[in-house]
Amino acid sequence: MNPFYKLLNFTYALLLLLSSSVLPQNILSIRDTTIEISSKFWIEVHIENRNDVVGFQFDITFPNEVVYLDSIILGTRFTDHIVSNTPIANKEIRILSFSLSNSQILDSKGLIVKLLCKTGMDVSETTISITNAILAGENGTNVLDSIKNGIIKISNPVSIKVSNIPIKSNNTNKISVYPNPFNNSTIINYFSNTLNQLELTTFSIDGRVIKRVNIVPSNIGQNEEIINMSSLATGMYILKLQNNESISAAKVLLLK
Repeated sequence: MNPFYKLLNFTYALLLLLSSSVLPQNILSIRDTTIEISSKFWIEVHIENRNDVVGFQFDITFPNEVVYLDSIILGTRFTDHIVSNTPIANKEIRILSFSLSNSQILDSKGLIVKLLCKTGMDVSETTISITNAILAGENGTNVLDSIKNGIIKISNPVSIKVSNIPIKSNNTNKISVYPNPFNNSTIINYFSNTLNQLELTTFSIDGRVIKRVNIVPSNIGQNEEIINMSSLATGMYILKLQNNESISAAKVLLLK
């Protein structure tokens, strides 16, 4: 072959390679998110597309740590599309959206659907997976180039080593709570340099007083007290221990 044509073919192939790497792809992705244990949240699915897209279908697999609450909402990139979600296996659903008039999805990137879910009680980092995905172009072909699964980080808002909030005195009434989180009852450990009566107040997380009890230290020094919260609902609470000399507080999480 003529060297000139060889060079021309090489240049053409190089241009094709460079253009394919520079052009944006048709990408289906789940946004990463961080959420607290036992909380509702939305899983967001996005499309970034360089080609016209008229519909889509994909399967989502939920890990054991995430429960799908059977609620789905379309994003704002649509005119007359409809969407459905169908269970196809344990912890797996199929999402399908199409337009009866074959309308294109608006814009070139952004949210397409969001799904309402709830986390479990375990702290973990897990993956929401996409499989069997199709982005339908106007001629019916699948124009999808790649997918990105979502990373869900499930955190515990309560630290096991609860910080104290002393107002007076160096040691009096500083408290720690164990176990935390807990089921029904837990133990507070506190230091007192007197045998005077203390008041223990339980607050809701928004500051409402739930319960007040008086406790008397059995020792000068370290003391323990079992706290029964079995009558309360699952949630976060604040325990405040005080006397005339000091106040200390701890944030706790009751799980049932």
